[in-house]
Amino acid sequence: LDAYADVLRIQLGSGVASATVTLHDAMGRRVRSLLVEAPGATMSLRDLPRGLYFATGLVGRETVVRKVAVW
Repeated sequence: LDAYADVLRIQLGSGVASATVTLHDAMGRRVRSLLVEAPGATMSLRDLPRGLYFATGLVGRETVVRKVAVW
């Protein structure tokens, strides 16, 4: 999970068929969610208000969390 400007880029590792990526705001509210079934996908952050968000990627039983700043 990497954020660049107004896009969250999601890349799945080799051997991973799918993952669910959820974006939460600083208050813990779910802002959006995306099921990724390809080796890579993007999630637009363009329409979000400025602030700190948390992107959570769930692959099987493994969870990855990254901070995402929108400005």
